[in-house]
Order: sequence, then structure tokens, then C-alpha cells
Amino acid sequence: MKKFIVVLAIVFSVLVVPAFGQEWVNTNQATVAWDAVAYDLDAGETLIYKTYLANAKTDPDKGSPALIGETDQLQYQFTFTEKGSYFVGIQSVVRVDGEDVALSEIGWSDDPTFAQAEATFGLRFYPVPNVPVGLRPVIE
Repeated sequence: MKKFIVVLAIVFSVLVVPAFGQEWVNTNQATVAWDAVAYDLDAGETLIYKTYLANAKTDPDKGSPALIGETDQLQYQFTFTEKGSYFVGIQSVVRVDGEDVALSEIGWSDDPTFAQAEATFGLRFYPVPNVPVGLRPVIE
């Protein structure tokens, strides 16, 4: 019985606890950085990174991510205007003469395989509500 409890505790800690460990960053603007990709580029070839967002509620499987931008830098600044919770995706792309010729899979911020130190995260944006007005005492 003790072995069963130990095994159950290990399975729980491996499968369930990481799901609770995901961090949500509340912001209207966030810069996300990543490590450089090693790739042997020949003349005329460039390596860029495409940035994506997937709505955590309406597209949790990230089947229809939105392409947000691209950069040759190792970071990208996301600015939010619509309320929601989002996962960040980064994809490496080799480009020749303006054409994308080789694309990696998209690495997502909620996947411990791609998140630094397996620290998964998402970004949330909620506009600030208006300040209440018409303050008055209520006399009963």
C-alpha cells in the first residue's frame, strides 16, 4: 500500500502540479525573449523569427494562431488592445530572396519543452475599468 501511495504521489507531482505552475502575466505590453537558433546561413539567406498569439480560451489547442509580426532580433514586444488571455508562439524561419524556405514548428509559451527552465506562461490583458463617479452618502 505504501508503494502505491508513493507512486500515486509521483504521478500527481509529474502530471498535475506543472499545470498549476503556469504563470499568467497581466499586462497591456510585454517583451518576450528567446535563445538564438544555430543555423549555418549561406549568402543570401537570413534567419528570422515569426511571432504568434493564440487565444487561450477560444483556441487552446493553438490551431488558428494569429501571426503578429516578425523580427531578426531575439525578442519581440507584444502590445494588446483586445481583452483576453494569450499564449505566445515563436517560429524560426529561413528566408531566401524574400521567400520562406524552411520553417520550424512553433514553440509555445505554455509548453515546458520551449519555456526557459520549463516555466510556462501566458499573457493576459484586461482594460482598466472606469473610476466610479456620482459618489454620495446614503442616509437611511
